[in-house]
Amino acid sequence: MQDPQRQDGTVPTRSSRPEFMGYLQVAVIGVILVAIIYLAQAPEPVEYVPDDALTGSASSRNVVVVAQPQDATRQLSVRLTGNVIADREVRILSDVVGRISWISPDFRNGGFIRANEPFLKIDPAEQELEVERTQNAVRVADARLLAARTVREGSTEVEEAILSEAESLHELARLRLERTEFSLPYDARVIRADAGIGKLVGPVHLVGTNASMGTVYQSNSVRVLAPVTQEDLEYLSPVIGRTAKVTAREGTFEAEVETISAVLAADSRLGSLFLKFVDLEKALPLPGSFAEIEIVGPEIENAYVLPEEAFGEGNRVWIARDGVLESVSVDIIGKTDFGTIVNQFDAGSGVVVSTIAEPRDGLAIAVSETN
Repeated sequence: MQDPQRQDGTVPTRSSRPEFMGYLQVAVIGVILVAIIYLAQAPEPVEYVPDDALTGSASSRNVVVVAQPQDATRQLSVRLTGNVIADREVRILSDVVGRISWISPDFRNGGFIRANEPFLKIDPAEQELEVERTQNAVRVADARLLAARTVREGSTEVEEAILSEAESLHELARLRLERTEFSLPYDARVIRADAGIGKLVGPVHLVGTNASMGTVYQSNSVRVLAPVTQEDLEYLSPVIGRTAKVTAREGTFEAEVETISAVLAADSRLGSLFLKFVDLEKALPLPGSFAEIEIVGPEIENAYVLPEEAFGEGNRVWIARDGVLESVSVDIIGKTDFGTIVNQFDAGSGVVVSTIAEPRDGLAIAVSETN
């Protein structure tokens, strides 16, 4: 087969280079383009800077917030729990046999009885009759004595003795009549009222165990009994006379420490404080009530108050000194609602009150003080 001729009359010749070489050139060009794009997106070389070079730059340091502790005189309170007790409880009993005829509305459980005001009466009819009978006996004996002295000049000792006996019986009857009305020489609170209209009362040996009409206690005999540790006693020393606040269901009351127990509890080794109420005009808590006690302690001089965020583990805080962190152990005296009280210490440039990710002694810091 003959090769076709070109239009100009010449015959084309076959090329000596293979066709795949053209594809290879295209592939090489693609690889070069990809490499150029990758190199254009690569980061610039990072220059290594040693740690020593960073410590001099505030922008490279940990920024911490510090507070300047203020020297002040403080008072700590010791908080205890206890119970209200009554030193002098009195059972209301009657020496006179009779039935109850009147009861004051104040003579009820929890009621308040004013000093010298009647709160209960027994039917006085029988005792009134006895007073009248003994009074007549006195009149008769007196008349007989007068007659004896008139008719004879001898001794009248018998008639005088009869008159004296009649007068004594009359006085006894009068006292029993007075005892049908009940009052107390002091203000009192009623613990339990067992009286009822018509109830038969009198001495126990005559009316039995149902003789009691109730139980009361003297208002100013109410005390607060509070267990206390030896450590708290040492802190409060001297404890007698210290002021306190007692909070019970009825409210908050002013009190003061009156005395301390002479012995320790055998099982807990705790002492006991007895507190008396200051304002006796108020309606005091009932015996048996639970009470929370806050006793004001002695004044502490040269102390700092630190916020809770200042503390790390235990009693250690971080302070700033010469641009680095320093760990300091503080002497904790006690904790209050407004912070932790510690003895004075060298706080350097201030106590750190902000969070540090990885605190350590000697860590370079930049300081920012609180307002």
